[in-house]
Amino acid sequence: MARELLLVHLLGVGFLFLYLGFDIKSMIEENMLHSVSHLDPNRMNPYAGYYGLALNYAASAITALITSYIVDTIGAKWSMVLSGFIFTIHMAFFMFLNSHVYYIVSALMGLGNSLSWTGHGVYLREITTKNNYLRNSAICWAVNLISLPLGGIALLVLEEFLEGELMDYMPISTIRIVMSLFLATSFISFILFSTLPNFSGSINAFSKEKLVNSLKKNLTMIKDRRLQLLIPCFFFIGYESGYWVAIYPTCLTFLKTLNLGSTLRLTAFYTIACGIGQIIMSLIISWISKKYTVNGYKYSITLAGILHFMTFVLIFCCIPPESKYMHTSKESFLPANAFTVLLISFLLGAGDGAWNSIRTGACTSQFKDETSQAVSLSRLFQSIGCSLSFIFGPSLNLYIEMTGLTIVLVVTLISLFFLNHNYLVHTLMEENDKIKNDSERKKEDIYHIESENTFKNIAL
Repeated sequence: MARELLLVHLLGVGFLFLYLGFDIKSMIEENMLHSVSHLDPNRMNPYAGYYGLALNYAASAITALITSYIVDTIGAKWSMVLSGFIFTIHMAFFMFLNSHVYYIVSALMGLGNSLSWTGHGVYLREITTKNNYLRNSAICWAVNLISLPLGGIALLVLEEFLEGELMDYMPISTIRIVMSLFLATSFISFILFSTLPNFSGSINAFSKEKLVNSLKKNLTMIKDRRLQLLIPCFFFIGYESGYWVAIYPTCLTFLKTLNLGSTLRLTAFYTIACGIGQIIMSLIISWISKKYTVNGYKYSITLAGILHFMTFVLIFCCIPPESKYMHTSKESFLPANAFTVLLISFLLGAGDGAWNSIRTGACTSQFKDETSQAVSLSRLFQSIGCSLSFIFGPSLNLYIEMTGLTIVLVVTLISLFFLNHNYLVHTLMEENDKIKNDSERKKEDIYHIESENTFKNIAL
């Protein structure tokens, strides 16, 4: 048990460094590239940040069909090592900003994203014992999400080092300093993944037949009723991730009515609030899973739904729609001040932490022999949702977007409650019965041994 928890925490730390740079870069990516376009219009499209992230997740959706085969071939550990290498390459080439380089490395990151999460899901399954899927998923997610507060603090320190930048546009020198920091964190994750123990065995030789069978298995799994019920959840997580990772932070940087300082300072406050929300909620989900073994999923789903409804209402009332794609001084129905925007940030993080804990727990518990395929397909639909979020980012009205997300949320809640009632609860009850039966057998064995020893010692 102690070794299991240690590996869960180490896995979380690896992803902490892997996504520390990537998530925060995504939050300021549109602003950075908007700045490059302002300084040199021929070098970058002003909305390249949205389009590059859309390309990233579109590539992730396509490669998700083969990542399960890659993970099954080279193993979960080496898949994560390879993803760490791809992340490092991405950050390194970000130093040379122009449209061609940017779009190429954005597409490459699609493979890195798919490999990282598929490898993560399989490795988590390899090290997890019975009935600990939701707990380990929540712990790993919470440790991983320390990256957001740490990244926010790093940005605050960097902002002080640069003596503050109250300009609307970031200079190229600042962009390169920030990306150097993210390059270092990606390289650390690469080293950490390399040191993890390998539970997948030796690397297998490439087989065209196995690749074709893997693709067929993915298509067959889509017919599985359990996976079909999870598809709305995957899509919702993806679209909402695109919103909280890039679109909402961009709205904040374009809001001139906020008095939170420079882009770096504003992003720092946002990431800290969002990260705290994710960490707290992941720990709450972990506690719920241990306190209410059978009904843990039901309570977690209910809590996640309430958090998201609150978040969408606040965004609808406080964030002006123009802030998605241009600097604006307009206000929405309620004023957007430091308290409201940071409360929304906290709630976005809390809701995302809840959904991801539920998603990973459901995939690893329901598809124990096909975890790589289940996680890959989850990344497929999540990437489609995220890519659509970035494609519609520059054009779709914010109010329409919030209405659409609310509808998808309702469908997701209905699907997950049905999945929980018909599948998740039964799986948990079966595992509880197995644990009880194993415990009773051990007690009987101990009693039998003690009784035999007692009779042997009686002198007749």
